[in-house]
Amino acid sequence: MKPNAIYLDHCATTPLDPAVFEEMKPFFLGVFGNPSSAHRMGRAAKAAVSKAREQVASLVGAEPSSVVFTSGATEALNLALRGFCSARKAGTHVVASAIEHKAVLSTLEFVAARAHGITLVKPEPDGVVATWAFEAALGRDVGLATLMWVNNETGVMQPVPDVARLCAQRDIPFVTDATQAVGKIPIDLGQVPIDGLALSGHKLNGPMGVGALVVSPRFRSQLEPLICGGGQEGGLRGGTLNLPGIVGLGAACALASRSLDDDARLCASLIGSLEAQVREVVTGVSVVGAGSLRAPHCSLMKIDGVDGEALVANLPDVMVSTGSACNSHAPTPSHVLMAMGFTEDDAYSTVRISVGRRTTQDEIDRAVVALSAAISRLRALN
Repeated sequence: MKPNAIYLDHCATTPLDPAVFEEMKPFFLGVFGNPSSAHRMGRAAKAAVSKAREQVASLVGAEPSSVVFTSGATEALNLALRGFCSARKAGTHVVASAIEHKAVLSTLEFVAARAHGITLVKPEPDGVVATWAFEAALGRDVGLATLMWVNNETGVMQPVPDVARLCAQRDIPFVTDATQAVGKIPIDLGQVPIDGLALSGHKLNGPMGVGALVVSPRFRSQLEPLICGGGQEGGLRGGTLNLPGIVGLGAACALASRSLDDDARLCASLIGSLEAQVREVVTGVSVVGAGSLRAPHCSLMKIDGVDGEALVANLPDVMVSTGSACNSHAPTPSHVLMAMGFTEDDAYSTVRISVGRRTTQDEIDRAVVALSAAISRLRALN
């Protein structure tokens, strides 16, 4: 990355924290044993995995035995949703929101093609899926429900605790995509009845290619594994464990646990400064979901008269995005914004800016100058 480059795309991925990398290094060259091996190096590797399992569990208020390591949140969500439906006959009905990440929506398309029913609940114009609307969809035939905790495009927080309790009252297993929530907001599964919670290392300053499904005992017994093999992860995920990645995920969770409050205050301050400055120097700017409760690290701005992709291309030294990185090559407008009632033109006129614990106020100030100049250039071309 260029020395003067400003990275403001932490919703897409976060930089690996140097302290996390230091924890990982010995497990590349020194302690490289297979955690399933009985010899000394294997036992050392197994101990490191156990420590990481405790670190992940501690961050979300769960028991270590509930943590199933995966390649990331996408696999974790597939394991929870496909794994549940595959273990049942056709006809299982799943309720989700219309603003889920593609990791959920594509998985639901997969299970729907195998004769399972799907209901998608639309959000309100402010980006929140109303609890009453989700409750109305929980009919007698519903066997599984899922709702993301923080939307990856708008940063708007969803009423996961309330919906989880509604599902528990009806004995409906509940899954949440917490990818943008873990390490950003407090989570305590001891207080919220969630059966499956998915997280990913690279969203909280950990390594790519590793994540976890935190699963309740009753839900674990209802899942069919996606990957069969040597019985690793309690039989739910076969294959040799990614030892350095798991150590890194654990270290990232431990670091996030210690710095959660400080990180949240910093990110909220930076995002507040960004939004205030941009609206002061640029006309026709609105913040999507501004009236809703949002995670502290993310802002989605609608900029009148400017194409979001063109704006990103005109910011060579400021790295932002038009929305989900996993959906950035799609020719269609954001399904999240369309579900919120945006027109196609408005949906295309958005840019997502997200910060992290190493973002500075100076970077925000310089980014505002660059944004203002780029917007002026693009509007002059219209």
